[in-house]
Amino acid sequence: MAKLNVEWTELADTSVTTGAGGGATAEGRDMSTATGMLRPGDAQAEKPILVYLTSSDPDDQVAQDVIEQTTLKDERVSLASKMFTMVKADGYTISKDHPYARFIGGKKLPRFVLFSSNGTKVGKLEGKASPSKLFALMKKTGKRDYKTNVDTFVKDYQKVLTALDKLDTLKQAVAAKEARDITKAEKRKLEKKQEEIAKEEEDIRAVEQKLLTFRRKNAA
Repeated sequence: MAKLNVEWTELADTSVTTGAGGGATAEGRDMSTATGMLRPGDAQAEKPILVYLTSSDPDDQVAQDVIEQTTLKDERVSLASKMFTMVKADGYTISKDHPYARFIGGKKLPRFVLFSSNGTKVGKLEGKASPSKLFALMKKTGKRDYKTNVDTFVKDYQKVLTALDKLDTLKQAVAAKEARDITKAEKRKLEKKQEEIAKEEEDIRAVEQKLLTFRRKNAA
């Protein structure tokens, strides 16, 4: 299976000014809601949010290692992350007087806090967070916004990745044959095979894009 990586964004800038109505704003965002404070940009506006707060405290190292080496490398978690805005920050910067504390504060680090796309907090995991617990919370959160089932998406996307892996192996085999001293007839056969591979990859990518177009519950 192709290596999977969670794509993280940084916590939005906490610099605030006073808006015309007296409410705090930052870069034109409404700072009175979790989405306004946590959302990194309009491109992610319709996705639920997962906030991951890290810890550098030696006392938290075991829990941090579980998350970094096991939980976030879990295939279900990394694939489901495509349905979320994934935000990562240093948990020690979120002190009790930090403007984000009422949304993502807590008692222990490391910490995961999950929100629906409208900023409603759905759940929180503090300390050790197993892959199964985090994935369960991601499914619960995704259910608030999507008609697309998180479990179904993960299984279908696994099939896409498997198909791409097989295609990559085939590409390498064709390239190895092409590098040898071959006849013109063999070269034509390889060229035809390459065309077939390109078409198959195009079809797989089309399936991938369709999967990544998540059906929303509030869609028109």
